[in-house]
Amino acid sequence: MLVDVFRDSGLAALKDIAASKPDVLPRLEKVASIEDEDADSLSSAAFAWPEERMYPIHTPEHALVSSVYLEGADDAPDFVKQACEEACALFGYDVHIGTINKTAEENEALTEDDFLLPLMRKLPAVDRETTAMSASVLEKNASLLRPDDVIVASRQLVKKAAQFGVDIDDKFRSLALDGHILTSKAKMVATDRAFETGDDSYIKVASELKGEIVADKKKVADVVFSFIELDDKNGISKTAADTITSIVEPGSIDEYLDVDGVDIPVDKVASIDAQDWQELFGRAMTEALFNDGELDFNMLKEVTASMSNDEKEALIEFIEQYA
Repeated sequence: MLVDVFRDSGLAALKDIAASKPDVLPRLEKVASIEDEDADSLSSAAFAWPEERMYPIHTPEHALVSSVYLEGADDAPDFVKQACEEACALFGYDVHIGTINKTAEENEALTEDDFLLPLMRKLPAVDRETTAMSASVLEKNASLLRPDDVIVASRQLVKKAAQFGVDIDDKFRSLALDGHILTSKAKMVATDRAFETGDDSYIKVASELKGEIVADKKKVADVVFSFIELDDKNGISKTAADTITSIVEPGSIDEYLDVDGVDIPVDKVASIDAQDWQELFGRAMTEALFNDGELDFNMLKEVTASMSNDEKEALIEFIEQYA
């Protein structure tokens, strides 16, 4: 019978496994204590086997203890053991459960792109099952990773989830920087950080943001890493994952008009009537822009790129007035 820490009365099964497999004792020696938790209060992501809500891996202690239970669980699926191993690895423990340890040949058969952390070759995502498992582990352990690794793993997850039809939380899109920044929200976060740390550099970063949103991927990344660097410098308790999700909104805006560093969403620009555009561009240019009855956004981009700084400022004011 399969059993874990929530189903093991008096830890009898755990003691039996430790007695029959003394090589697992070093793992248990690292477990100072296990908090008395209600299994029903945990999300499915806290378990190596979410569907059965078995083998908790949300803390280093739970991951290690679950790995011991899995040593005695021959009937547990390999993907469950894999998820537990990956959780242990992210907590800094090199654990191999029974026969789950990959042979060299099997490991070499996987490419770096088969992992959410390619360079580390951790968190495999080769099908729907492994992608879902790795997503659960990443969700619980993103705060332990370096900023670059958080972003890489989340980008891989967004890609693999789409490929294998796995539903993922929107926060992973934020962590992947597959999103946009609301200037007003970034300024609020910056003000809170400045008040907390006494460092006005946060406000300086936010004050350089123009327009209502930041949609350009490079601009989003620049703002994110500026905040992370300042958090690190000021010894603030926020993790990289906390910082990213506090300022990046999920959902990228692919179509936007860059006017002198201001990102304006296409739907906002397109909401302006052709008749109003005549006030800015005149009749002939407006008719060219609306040749097919709808605004030719690519043509507007080309026109904008050729404008002088004064003309761009006039365009921004025009859009703010009529959108």
